[in-house]
Amino acid sequence: MSQVQELSYADLGLATVLLCAPVLLSWRRQLGVHRDLITGALRCLAQLTLMGYLLRFVFDLDSAPVVLALLAVMVLLGAQTASSRLRGKLPGLFRLSLVSVGVTSFLTLAFVTQVVVRVRPWYSPPYLIGLAGMIIGNAMNGSALAAERLVAELGLRRREIEVLLMLGATPRQACAEAVRATVRASLIPPINSLMSVGLVHLPGIMTGQILGGARPDLATRYQVMIMYMLTFVSAVTAIIMTGLAVGRFFTPRQQLRVDQLPDG
Repeated sequence: MSQVQELSYADLGLATVLLCAPVLLSWRRQLGVHRDLITGALRCLAQLTLMGYLLRFVFDLDSAPVVLALLAVMVLLGAQTASSRLRGKLPGLFRLSLVSVGVTSFLTLAFVTQVVVRVRPWYSPPYLIGLAGMIIGNAMNGSALAAERLVAELGLRRREIEVLLMLGATPRQACAEAVRATVRASLIPPINSLMSVGLVHLPGIMTGQILGGARPDLATRYQVMIMYMLTFVSAVTAIIMTGLAVGRFFTPRQQLRVDQLPDG
């Protein structure tokens, strides 16, 4: 296999031409997103460039404490980002996001690196950080989606839940259908990806490995593993988040906190 083709900063500058079309389109048609596109492009360049140098430094250190510290920061930032979407609507959302993202990410990363891939040494920075980036990012999105969907489902089913409570149901019994709907909705994106991968699109990790010189069949096996891994992350994150969050919508007297819900 050939070596990866070098991409200079000049070449990267040429790739910027690809953003000119949507920026000009937004400006000419008054779509109002050209500033966001430019800001997003600049942030993308700055953040990824900084991360590239940081990862190079971490890889050169090859230190378990440094790798674990970086993973902890990634989990904290992921939980903060996930909780920011519903800030003020659910008390203690950051702690719930931290638990759901942290537990899911730890279990998945440990299983994949130590049981499936069998990374040696166990803290190998390229494997742990590379896989953790995908796992934590997916857990972050899953946590935010689950929390947002749970609030919406409880709002839609508010009267139904209150009737079930009056009939003697416990809060978890009254919310069971809302929880099931939340988990089902959280699994729609990964299920769609499982159905379409390889036919509709080639995922980034597989394309990246092929461009890096890996055999296509090896890149395919890694991609299958990653698809299964991310599906697990989506399911477990949604289950943990909804399980922890649903109790926050009830008072100690098992009454529904309607002030935390949208109108149903």
